[in-house]
Amino acid sequence: SFPTRRSSDLSHFLPFSQTSHFLSTRNSVCVCVCAGMSDATGAEGGRTPVDRWDAQLVRDKHEAFVRRLEEERKDDLEYWVTEHLRVSGAYWGLTALRLMHPLGAAETAGVVDWVLRCYDAESGGFAGNVGHDPHLLYTLSAVQVLVLLGALDRCDVEGVTRFVVGLQQPDGSFWGDRWGEVDTRFSYIAVCCLSLLGTLDRL
Repeated sequence: SFPTRRSSDLSHFLPFSQTSHFLSTRNSVCVCVCAGMSDATGAEGGRTPVDRWDAQLVRDKHEAFVRRLEEERKDDLEYWVTEHLRVSGAYWGLTALRLMHPLGAAETAGVVDWVLRCYDAESGGFAGNVGHDPHLLYTLSAVQVLVLLGALDRCDVEGVTRFVVGLQQPDGSFWGDRWGEVDTRFSYIAVCCLSLLGTLDRL
């Protein structure tokens, strides 16, 4: 059976009919924030970096675009072909929203519980959605979401560490999962994940 949305929260960033546009939105927000902060001298009449990049970023429209991705569109093919990457979608969406304003407890209600439901205790990895196979990529996204929402203490740090370390190969590369795909990005993902968990010394 397919997982269903349990509440009107941010726990399911649903179909990305234009995923590249979604990532561009998140990245555009990042660029505007960084540009504003890079010249934050406090010499502009008390204006903050956010005040300065607000003039360049149509924040309401960006936020509305991200929130529309929560809508269930089960009649769309994209809904089903992107089902496996919901955890990464939640991370992209949450970071975009967090850059635009603080995230309230009500706004993120259910997100942590849903992410933890994607955890596979047997392997120690996170899947991209409930009922899917664990993968290094989604494990990093899950850890990033937990860090962002201040819930890393609910993560099985030892289990996740063993999962990540166990995917390293004799030549130093990393598999993405037990099926053996190798990609240079997996090396970055592994290092980033262990760094966030505070167990980078296990490599």
